Amino acid sequence: MTVAQLGHTLNAIDRGAVLGILGAADTVLATKQLAERQSKALTAIRELHRPINLVTCAECGDTTDDCVCEDETVSTTSRAVCEECGQDEDGEWTEHPCATVRAIDEAGA
Repeated sequence: MTVAQLGHTLNAIDRGAVLGILGAADTVLATKQLAERQSKALTAIRELHRPINLVTCAECGDTTDDCVCEDETVSTTSRAVCEECGQDEDGEWTEHPCATVRAIDEAGA
């Protein structure tokens, strides 16, 4: 549901209450159902944008699978990246929390 759709839904609930189409209990139920749908959507978004642990070679920066450094000299670094955002056009991984998760967190959702 987009922000515009959310606004339309809330306006429809308010309008129904004002016109007497929705009673107080119906208004509360409609608002509760809307909140439940929003909660499910946010949970799905967070699941898509979950952190994964990226292990890279400290010397060359490649993932441990792609590293061509000598096995005996390799040390690794580990960091959380966003699974859904993945890599940009330059091959750089998006750090977690990504912009999507930060926006949700900043909104208090």
